[in-house]
Amino acid sequence: MKRQAEWGANVVRLPFSYRDITDEHGNWSEKRVAAIDEVIRWAEKYGQYVILDMHEVPGGQTPIHYCAEGKNAVWRDPVYQKRFFILWRRLAERYRDVPAVAAYELLNEPRTTPAQPQLTADLQRRVIETIREVDSDKMIVVTGDEMSNYGVSLLDLVKQDDDNILYTIHFYPGAFTRWMHNTGERGGVAGNRDWFRFELPVEIPDQPGIELSVMLRS
Repeated sequence: MKRQAEWGANVVRLPFSYRDITDEHGNWSEKRVAAIDEVIRWAEKYGQYVILDMHEVPGGQTPIHYCAEGKNAVWRDPVYQKRFFILWRRLAERYRDVPAVAAYELLNEPRTTPAQPQLTADLQRRVIETIREVDSDKMIVVTGDEMSNYGVSLLDLVKQDDDNILYTIHFYPGAFTRWMHNTGERGGVAGNRDWFRFELPVEIPDQPGIELSVMLRS
């Protein structure tokens, strides 16, 4: 957080698994969620904001193995869905009055198989309703199906009836292609280097004077 503040950045997306906030039985764990509290205290100390990103949800939201062993079961199992809703409600109750928590990102790169974007939209809508029962103000990050792919995921049906939604896409090709070109890397980097600064200039239409710096880590 200190280094990031020195760079001039002010927000970090904090990925965590449902396992990081539950015990071995899937129940909320005060002991484990304390680690997230610690990160947020660091953010407060250095004037940073945190986006809470539930990167792995109960049952899994993608067939990729890192996520609940690839079960991809949250779409069809009401037990996992109920756990998902309960966890987000608990998180919202905990952080609704914490200014350093900028937003709740409901789930990372969902992928229904076969593709059923309506399921992704409906599940997020139900989670939003649960969160809004206890937190009416915090920004909520919503995405589309098919791994949040920038070209196909944000359909009209993804739109939520809420005044404080941030819609997100994941644009890997542009970022990684330019990164590899500029650094000479050709894959295989696994976080074994020190932090370095990489700025990707972004133009925002009709918003003169706004500057955005994107920071990437090796």
